[in-house]
Amino acid sequence: MNIYRNCIRSLLIPIALSYTPNLVEASTTLIVDKSDYSMTIMKDGVVIDTQRVIVGRKGRETPSMVNEVTHVVINPSWTVPKRIKRDITRKGTFDNYGFNIKGDRWVQPPGPDNVLGRVKFRLTNDKYIYIHGSNQPYLFSKQARKFSSGCIRVEDEIALAKYLLPKIDIDFILTSEKEKWILIEEKIEVIVK
Repeated sequence: MNIYRNCIRSLLIPIALSYTPNLVEASTTLIVDKSDYSMTIMKDGVVIDTQRVIVGRKGRETPSMVNEVTHVVINPSWTVPKRIKRDITRKGTFDNYGFNIKGDRWVQPPGPDNVLGRVKFRLTNDKYIYIHGSNQPYLFSKQARKFSSGCIRVEDEIALAKYLLPKIDIDFILTSEKEKWILIEEKIEVIVK
């Protein structure tokens, strides 16, 4: 079954890329396929890796878009958006997150329990859609993976960070549990389809 899926994917990726106007400028491309919950990582047109992803649930679907990665955030904190605050308050799960509250801001500190996982990939869009890890790894074993509030959760965010930042000691930064923003200087395109 996987052999057929990989063959089909290898045929479809060039078709998807042919509709992307800026691909020639980007040597690294991340292609998120919402229909099969996957991310394909490409370098100079060659498939390097494929990972499982989680996308937006009904009512908070992940939009189709073409973006770039601007920053990689190791040990991200999470500032809770207003719409998610309402969900947390309604469900009564406030105590599950370890928030620091300053006025109207709820912030979950970095760490293994952070809902963003250990790494966040900031993208160029005005919808606050990012790629990030997850503190619920068991969800990646589900057949259909529509659980997020619109962001793209990637199964192995640490491996992805190491691939995108080969000269950075990701493991060392992770041990500090302090938030670290790293500017991406190479163009890394993200296609969500």
